[in-house]
Amino acid sequence: MKFFILAVVLSFNLQNIPGCGTGKGEMVPREESAPAPSAQGDLQKIYVQEAETTMQAAAGEETVLSVSGNLPSPAYKLERVDVKINGNVVELTPLASYQPGKMAAQVLVPFSETVKVKLPKAGEYTVRVIGRGENRESKIMVK
Repeated sequence: MKFFILAVVLSFNLQNIPGCGTGKGEMVPREESAPAPSAQGDLQKIYVQEAETTMQAAAGEETVLSVSGNLPSPAYKLERVDVKINGNVVELTPLASYQPGKMAAQVLVPFSETVKVKLPKAGEYTVRVIGRGENRESKIMVK
């Protein structure tokens, strides 16, 4: 009998707690900060924390750029970093795949990746790392 009364009290009180219901027996949808993964094979942007570059580089030679951040959960796997050079802007976009069948805790998983980029001409370049949320930028001088 005590358990029945406790269950009735809890179910009544849960409807009055924000996020648990509207008080009318309806579910309140939660807001998503990122698109929900749809299927394995879809690549998604991930959280970027830092982009490191060397201060100077030589034109026509490979330069190493480093990107670090967090995967949304252990169910994500870093697949690649896309590189685009548009004039004096280098865009790096780290992409991860989602593994829907993997049981995983909802914790951020740190990652770090380096890419080699050949900058064609001398001048100042902006390195822009595009991820979920804020983008990161740094400068590199090519001689």
